[in-house]
Amino acid sequence: MENYKKKLKIRIFLFAVLVALSVAAIVYDVFFADAHSRDSMMHGFETGAAVSLGFCGALMMSRYISTLKDEKKLRLEYNRENDERMKAIRSKAGIPILPVTSVLMITAGIILGYVDTTIFITLVAAAIVQLSVSLAVKFIYIKKM
Repeated sequence: MENYKKKLKIRIFLFAVLVALSVAAIVYDVFFADAHSRDSMMHGFETGAAVSLGFCGALMMSRYISTLKDEKKLRLEYNRENDERMKAIRSKAGIPILPVTSVLMITAGIILGYVDTTIFITLVAAAIVQLSVSLAVKFIYIKKM
């Protein structure tokens, strides 16, 4: 259980870094971005993504902090994370790799979006469809298994 506590502390640290980076990106967008870039669709998407990532990171960080404080929650979280059935469902839904490829597609879309908006829309839409299909498969297998 001590190894799991260390793992949770590392996750809390990584989420804290994510929140700090999100806050830095938001501060840059609000105070230092030039007026021309503020009017673009890319700027709005980047700001929304930074706010969303910061908010989700803060939620996950608070969840892990409360889990570390309560031994019963810690055992439940450990059991939930190491459940063989859920591991099988996640692997069938492509969970180990699909979120990574989707994040890479969105990142590429943001970078290439400054060249052409169509590329941005296409890559982000494809990533959203990819994640939606993975989520649907996961829910189907949760009901089925």
